[in-house]
This record gives sequence, structure tokens and C-alpha cells, in this order.
Amino acid sequence: MSSDDLLYLNSSIRDIRNELLYDIYNKKNVNNAFLSFTDLDIYSKDYSFFDRFGKAIRLSLLDERIILTKEQETCLNILSKENLFVSAPTSFGKTFIALEHIARNKDMLNNIIFVVPTIALMNELRRKCFLYFKDTFILITSDSELEQYYQYTKKIIIVVPERISAQLFQKYLDERYIDFLIYDEIYKLNADKKTNKNNSRLIKMNYIYKYLIERSKKVLLLGPFIKNVSFS
Repeated sequence: MSSDDLLYLNSSIRDIRNELLYDIYNKKNVNNAFLSFTDLDIYSKDYSFFDRFGKAIRLSLLDERIILTKEQETCLNILSKENLFVSAPTSFGKTFIALEHIARNKDMLNNIIFVVPTIALMNELRRKCFLYFKDTFILITSDSELEQYYQYTKKIIIVVPERISAQLFQKYLDERYIDFLIYDEIYKLNADKKTNKNNSRLIKMNYIYKYLIERSKKVLLLGPFIKNVSFS
């Protein structure tokens, strides 16, 4: 993560844990969501037999070895009804929420697009999607793959933002709507006002983002633990 990115992020997990423990030992009220994603939910007032029983029945449809947290289940319930923006640390399992939603709705979803910031993340996500969805969806990460499987109905397209403006991808998206759009690292669309960088790439990325959400039936935005969020 670059120093510029840090302008938009909050404290590290370790710092958050230390602050939470300080509050707990001083008998202050703390948010259960913070306790969950920092692995401190043993201090939660809800950490009872019934809470543990609830965890036992929150098994993932995607992977039966995984038990969803209450916060992940809440996110999935919201996502089943409307669009969602999740701002949380990596340990929260934001990408897993997207994959779990796909698993729960794979019969109804055809065109799924993941937008990720780097090629490395694109390849990592492709491996996960192949593991979980190889029997249901065609995975697309390049022009040649899109050309080869253009007419296939069920696709998961994983791209960096610039790829969307390529001629073939533009043609494909102009012809159909997106059933589920997942845009990762959404904070990178924010301008850095403290430097004098050339923002032509940033402008292009925001144009692509606007184009995508206008063609999407369902949108999931993912970001790290962001200081302030504004949709003005």
C-alpha cells in the first residue's frame, strides 16, 4: 500500500485492538462489530451459549468449513435486498461476502464483474473463483477469453479498471446489463488533494465507475477501514 493510500485509511488492526482492550478494561461500551473483526469477541456481552449456537448454524454455502460472522451475515442480508458499501479491514472477509452472495444466487446471476486495482489481485481472485465456481461460470480476465466465450451466458469477469474501456469489453457491456458488480478498493477513486499529480487516470477510472454502476442491477462496493465516507 502506498503512502498516498494511507491518507484515506484508519489505524492498523493492532492499534484498534489496543484501543478496544483499553476501553474494555476501563468498562466502557464497545461495538460488537469491532470485537468480531479484531478477534476479541470473547469480550462481547453476546458471547453466550446462544451466541455460539448461532455461529454453528451460520455455515457458509460456499465452503462448509467456514462459519460466517454475524456481521458478514448482516451484510449478506442487506445485499439480498439492495446495494451495499462495506468499509472494513481485510480480516473482515469483504471479498468472501461477494463470493458467498454469488454462491447463494448463482442460478439467478449471469453477468458478474469484479473490478480490482491490480493484476496480482485479479489473478488471486481468479484462483478463488475457479475453485468455487468452475462448474457454473466461465471465468474471463482477458480480451482473448472474452472473445472465445463471448456468447456464453454465465460469466464472472475479473478486470482492472482500465480493461473496461477496451473495445471488446465495451462492446460486450453495451449489449447487456451487469447482474452483480463488485468494485474493490473503492477509495482509490478519491482524488489526492495534497499532491499535484496528473489526475487523467483518476478521471478515467471515475468515468468507468459511473458507467458500470449505471449498468448494474446489484452493486457491492468494498474498501478498507476508511476515515470518512461521503456520497455527495
